[in-house]
Amino acid sequence: MRCQSCGQQLEEDYEGMPPAWAREALLARNGTWRIVLAQDADRLRAAAALRALLGLGLKETTGLARSKSSTLWSGTQVECMWLAKHLRALGIETVVEKLQDPK
Repeated sequence: MRCQSCGQQLEEDYEGMPPAWAREALLARNGTWRIVLAQDADRLRAAAALRALLGLGLKETTGLARSKSSTLWSGTQVECMWLAKHLRALGIETVVEKLQDPK
């Protein structure tokens, strides 16, 4: 990715979270995506996995574990695919879907 305005460049390998400036550009270009939990029984394990992967605090993790929403995370397509891959490796089934088109 190369910014036409400032010339800043970024190469991604689809692993981990992008820097904030790149994340905003990806959201603006590709819209917002989300990870939906396939089985509510996996919610606690999914919350623990996301805590480790994203460095979430205890309050955020507890909120995620207690949430009634099937959405685990929303963000860029790359973030959602990366997280879904790690959750799938733990036997936690998810679906990645587009939540919102670019503005």
